[in-house]
Amino acid sequence: MNVDNMNRQQSLISDFYKAHRNELVGYARVRLGNQEESEDVVQDAFVRMLHYTDMICEATVKSFAFRITQNIVNDHLRHRMICKAADQELTYAERSLQHCDAERTVRGREIEAILHQGISLLSPACGRVYTMSLVEGLSAGEIAGRLGLSKRTIEAQLFSSRKQVRHYVAMRMDA
Repeated sequence: MNVDNMNRQQSLISDFYKAHRNELVGYARVRLGNQEESEDVVQDAFVRMLHYTDMICEATVKSFAFRITQNIVNDHLRHRMICKAADQELTYAERSLQHCDAERTVRGREIEAILHQGISLLSPACGRVYTMSLVEGLSAGEIAGRLGLSKRTIEAQLFSSRKQVRHYVAMRMDA
């Protein structure tokens, strides 16, 4: 295509844009429901039309403009649907996680209550040693140092306490 023909085609597209821009924006707005997005779509349509100057003439300019606008509108609507579906999936996943977190919290509290009940069944000395180990995270040697007992005594109390509490918790969890 020579330069004169290309200039005529671009002039034809430009004149059509000036004359029918509002009509195309209205068409897009009806489908999209948004003025600014519709204006962007129409502008994109005319930019695309500039790439088809060899195919556009006075007889085809209107159909090209509406077809390209319609295709871009469809692309925008398809994109919205995909985004909406992704948002719905994300919302569902977030709700599921929140529900799981709530279940875990409730279950954790139940287990903690059972554990405390098991500890309360221990002798006062074993209960204290077991709590120092479990809650404070102290080693047998550290507990022995604090209580003035031998490390071997603390280890024996911890062994016995852990066994009793483990048995109690297992019984309650199976019930």
